[in-house]
Amino acid sequence: MDTPFVKRAYNLGLKAVPNFTALSEEQIAYYEKHLDELPAAVKRGFVVSEKRLKLIAENVSVSTRSFERDQFFDEVLHFGFTEFKETFTAEILSAMPQEIPSFGGTLSVVEIIRDISDLDILSELGCPRLFNASEFAGVVSGLLMHGYNPASGFLSDRFPNVIHVDTGKVFAVGLRPSREEGSPGWFFDVYPVEGNSSWVAGCRVFFHS
Repeated sequence: MDTPFVKRAYNLGLKAVPNFTALSEEQIAYYEKHLDELPAAVKRGFVVSEKRLKLIAENVSVSTRSFERDQFFDEVLHFGFTEFKETFTAEILSAMPQEIPSFGGTLSVVEIIRDISDLDILSELGCPRLFNASEFAGVVSGLLMHGYNPASGFLSDRFPNVIHVDTGKVFAVGLRPSREEGSPGWFFDVYPVEGNSSWVAGCRVFFHS
């Protein structure tokens, strides 16, 4: 059937074919599912944004019994900069109850393979439900202190391990082990997500499964 629509489709195909020879199977599959993007792609060039997160594990368990907030954080907490301490104390620690309830759940873990902002992390993860302050405390305690949790095995000892917490504002907290002799514990790097904070390749992100 020789219709204007068929002619347009045939003409577009002729333009697109030379571009497809340089694309990977994954990129071709992308355009097969997004045919509406073909006209614009022919004009600008066929570019598919690459993922910046690699799945490491999903549905790994983490749990902790109840504990005293101040006692726990006094044991593990270090800050590289004063502003991190001030932000954590005022915005996150103050939002936690003094008695942190027991926590149990499952986490998924991704590794950053290209530098990425926190906003883009949350977008690529599909906007997962964020931890509240009490849940954040439980997750951190389960990962760092209270016996063996399967999720603990996925902590990076070279790069920050990022957890996002929502206290009314959203913060990204990067946990990195202290390498200072005689000073065990973890450094907490704290950034407001709205400040367009970003993380480098090698960091890991822990989030609700």
